[in-house]
Amino acid sequence: MKMTDKAPSFTYGDPQVRMLTNDIALIVWDSSADIQMGGQQLGGKTKGMAVVRKIKGQWFIEFDSLTPVIPIPEVQK
Repeated sequence: MKMTDKAPSFTYGDPQVRMLTNDIALIVWDSSADIQMGGQQLGGKTKGMAVVRKIKGQWFIEFDSLTPVIPIPEVQK
């Protein structure tokens, strides 16, 4: 926290859950991070994904990833 200009903030939304089997699910969500260090904005929008498995009534993460969402600039004609 001492390295950042202010406390970072994170938002999560639009969760989508798809059950693959009775005990395995795929979860996809949108997230964004607002992190400022030395006056520079870090973080941004990401798309998250996780594969979870139910073991003895509890869900555990088997795999997760975050992919940055970077807008593609329009091509000038």
